Amino acid sequence: MGNSKSQQYLRPLILMVTLFFMFGMATNINNVLVPYIKDVYQLSNFAATLVTFSFFMGFLVISPLGSFIVSRFGYKNTAVIGLVTMSGGFLLALASSKLALSALESGEVLSAGVSVLTAGGLLRVSYLVFLLATFGVGSGVTILQVAANPYLTALGNPETADSRINTAGFFNSLSGSIAPLVAGMILLGSFGSTSDALRAISLPYMGLIGFTLVVAVVFSFAKLPRLSIERDVTETSKPSGNPLKYKHMWMGVVAIFMYVAAEVSIPTLMVELIRESKMGWSWFSFENAATYGSMYWALVMLGRLAGIFIMQKVQIHKGLIFTSGPALLLVALGMTTTNDLSVLAFVLVGLFNSVMWGAIFPLGIARMGKLTNKASGYMLMGVVGGAIYPLLQGLVADSWGVHASYGIILLPYLFLLYYGLVGHKVKSAPAQV
Repeated sequence: MGNSKSQQYLRPLILMVTLFFMFGMATNINNVLVPYIKDVYQLSNFAATLVTFSFFMGFLVISPLGSFIVSRFGYKNTAVIGLVTMSGGFLLALASSKLALSALESGEVLSAGVSVLTAGGLLRVSYLVFLLATFGVGSGVTILQVAANPYLTALGNPETADSRINTAGFFNSLSGSIAPLVAGMILLGSFGSTSDALRAISLPYMGLIGFTLVVAVVFSFAKLPRLSIERDVTETSKPSGNPLKYKHMWMGVVAIFMYVAAEVSIPTLMVELIRESKMGWSWFSFENAATYGSMYWALVMLGRLAGIFIMQKVQIHKGLIFTSGPALLLVALGMTTTNDLSVLAFVLVGLFNSVMWGAIFPLGIARMGKLTNKASGYMLMGVVGGAIYPLLQGLVADSWGVHASYGIILLPYLFLLYYGLVGHKVKSAPAQV
């Protein structure tokens, strides 16, 4: 009987993992494209951060809508809607590059010191369309996450939910590593001029549009098992109650905020940290600074691979304790040391960040019953920490230095340790029917 159920769940598990692969691709493609886009639009650092901000704002704005879509259409159809929304965002990004190319070919240029946000003309329109496109992609990812995370959690034994999420998370990290590499290979050597850059940028977006639509078609025809969680959220049109009145749930939202804030912030200023620290070892030099970011995300990927097996044998809340504690110590080590050891400590945090999402999400939506989809939407709103915290770190870095700015990352890990120890405990929950 157990083997039969495992076979039944294998296909939907593969499809859900495919969605997580899409998350990683959509989230990380801008890491390659943004430097070239910054050059095209002559962006200031502030204007450039709006790209990341627009993406993560999708989680804050669209998460409640994603919950409604799940309640109205079910998990499979919600995945299709999310994929089509992502495809629309990529299409807008492609249109933005075409508009910018038309502006440049017509002789439009930005005056020195003039921001594209205040300038007139087609270049400004193009950049605003690109920000809208980024928001659209983030919104699509949000809708997918609202559907995929609770479905994965319910797709088997609740005690091994974090292991399933870590399996999906591994492929998320894998695509996050592959997408920039493939895009970089396409773009490499294509920048003899800004116009060449825009033409080359079109290729990754065209590929993403096609790939996303193909996955959407596959999902449309896929037969997924109807889980009890889906009956909960679709058989009652308007589940009553507010998930945020349950302490373990709203603290889960804060935990997601803190986790994403720390995960995104650590590599954001790593290149500047190396420049400021004046590395002493030949390999740990500014010339190799980009390697640190790759090492960080590679450790995230390896940690998720290990978590697939390890977290099956560890209680979910203990998994969060065993990862947030060492991460806190490594950040403290990075803060109290300098040069190579400092940077290496921050890089190693990636290994412990790897399985935190898979622990936090199931803890936050535990025993939510018919409110699971609402709770999932609120949990994903916490991802906005990836937009807000790097900006705060940048402000601290401007005032007290890059090394000192890593001090604010101690707070997220302190909270995550508390959530694993105490905050996750379910004091009360909706009536289970």
